Amino acid sequence: MAVLTKVVKKFYTDIELPEILHGIIIRSPIESGTIRSITHPDLPENYTIITARNITGINKIVTNNIESPVLAYEKISYIGEPIGILVGEDKIKLYELLNELEIKYTEAQESPEVIANQSNIIASRNATFGESELLFTEAETKIERSYASSLQFTKSKEPLGAICNYTKKHITIYAPTQWPHHLRLGICNVMGCNKNDITIVKTITDNNATNSLWRTSILACQTAIASKVVGKPVKIVLSKKEQDEYVDSPIIVHTSYKVALEKNGAIKAMNADVKVDCGAYCPFAQEILDRLIIALSAMYQYQTFCITAYAQTTKKPPLSADLHLTDFLAFFSLENIFNEISKELDIFPNELRKKNILINNKEKKKYPFVIDSSNLNDVIDKTIIESDFLRKHISYRLSSDKNDFILPLRGIGLSCAFEGSGFYGASVNENNLSMEVSIEVDGSVLIKSPTPSNSILEIWKNIVSEILKVEKDVIYMDEKAVVPLEPILPNITADNISILTNLLRKCCTAIQKQRFRHPLPINVKKSVIANKSKKWNTKEFTGEPFHSTSWISTVTEIEVDPCTYALKILSIWVAISGGQILNKQKAELSVKKAIHQTLQYSVPGISYNDIKKHIYFIENKDEPKEIGDLIYNSLPASITNALTLALKREVPTLPLLQDAIYYASTEETNESKGVNDSNENWISN
Repeated sequence: MAVLTKVVKKFYTDIELPEILHGIIIRSPIESGTIRSITHPDLPENYTIITARNITGINKIVTNNIESPVLAYEKISYIGEPIGILVGEDKIKLYELLNELEIKYTEAQESPEVIANQSNIIASRNATFGESELLFTEAETKIERSYASSLQFTKSKEPLGAICNYTKKHITIYAPTQWPHHLRLGICNVMGCNKNDITIVKTITDNNATNSLWRTSILACQTAIASKVVGKPVKIVLSKKEQDEYVDSPIIVHTSYKVALEKNGAIKAMNADVKVDCGAYCPFAQEILDRLIIALSAMYQYQTFCITAYAQTTKKPPLSADLHLTDFLAFFSLENIFNEISKELDIFPNELRKKNILINNKEKKKYPFVIDSSNLNDVIDKTIIESDFLRKHISYRLSSDKNDFILPLRGIGLSCAFEGSGFYGASVNENNLSMEVSIEVDGSVLIKSPTPSNSILEIWKNIVSEILKVEKDVIYMDEKAVVPLEPILPNITADNISILTNLLRKCCTAIQKQRFRHPLPINVKKSVIANKSKKWNTKEFTGEPFHSTSWISTVTEIEVDPCTYALKILSIWVAISGGQILNKQKAELSVKKAIHQTLQYSVPGISYNDIKKHIYFIENKDEPKEIGDLIYNSLPASITNALTLALKREVPTLPLLQDAIYYASTEETNESKGVNDSNENWISN
């Protein structure tokens, strides 16, 4: 029997099987130690406790050479780590029984000396260009700042989970997996079975992020263990609380800057130290560090720089951050310190940024990262003009000097960012994308790719119709060509639509060139993996890091109420350079949705509908590029920069709470007023 992967257009939570039981995770009450036993004083009939002792195979999943236990017992790494599964008919009853469990354990006793000697560093990266440390030491004008972050953007989605139907002859897994190969290997190892004994049914997923890639595989293994023990199908669905605490938990990053400046605004030396808290483990720690360093050093081009980043483990849940949404952590601190530099040198924020974009071609060739930032000038100019930024910036700065907080204070802030698609240094995802198109004897066209959303499919059909001069009703998705395939690396299609669209164009163009010179059928396949070695030097960590790069400039105008210290956002101006915009209406809707989601986490309680939103697309002849994450990367810093101008005091704090605004406006420290730092996810030291 061949390896089988199927696709169903259902959410796994909507799937019901005969005699299916529910499962919930039993979690560790200790952060370090050993679990001795898990019992219940009077467990009802048809309810079962499952532990690591029920695993017949290997009790671990391996992701990027990082081992994760399926059910821990001998070595606990954090409070809340899965140590068992409680299975039964009634989900409400399961939670009642969960609270009645008796868990015996032995906590680890580690001396302070042992703890102090543990480095716990699991990944590191150092990127340098020139003698930045020496220039900083000798510089007359310099600035130092430190930032700490623990903010995470999460999107509304189906909670993670899986279903398993185990029989003596076969195992069927229903899961919203984007990595069936990884899931299959995990089931094989944990269950001790052959890969041909497993059928994976890929259900609909609205979570296209990388943070669920390996988590789904672990949950599938847990359901398989449970289904084998009870002899019936088992469904495990994480609760909202579990999803927030163990899957969508914030990424914690500390960044310290030492910047040497010329009086005209040029940055002579950019020195930064970045520390990432990875929790108990993190399969993608190296890629997170690499993306942070590129974000800090590639948007602007400094005369010299030295950026060091390292990731360390702690007694917290494993870090499973979406790799595409980690870049904003770098952009937020970077754009805040640029705001401080503009104040220090008394230079307009836009002029400071443009001063560090324009460098001569000779120096550009020497720079370790090759990113064409010329479009950044265009988006900055657009937002500056449309928002009347320069006049308002001067006016609000003067009024904040004279205002004794009797009238509302106003501020305006600028922030820039880019979104890199197809990171050539990635261990998974975009670099292995491929597209195949064929034109048949009857003139029909088959697109061989995972089926995209209906709106994207319509765009693809328009492209094929335009290039090959065929009617749209003869263009089809050939799903059979891709469903049986199970690539070693995951395909996160929704995050890479622009790359797939570009490949589609190339396929159609190649077919059109052959069409009237060769007999039908004609089949063309294109991929991006072939370009990786030419553009990016993984060993030297230099070159062109992304397949494509889009740019954004955001200006936000705010007002602070003198009575309640509540923040009100008056207007947001956004200018985006993303190549050709295939569907402007959909693109604008996507930007507005991202604004809403960003504000939801950045400024709790803000009234979204009252905000004036001005969105501009700076189109050119470049191929379409990803723009979905640009708002997350740029909007937060534009808000805090506007607030800093209004209050004359740096407030790089997210989420923005009224307490933080009040203490900043009265120029009193958080410590003297007893502000709870746990409520402030960004802290400027």
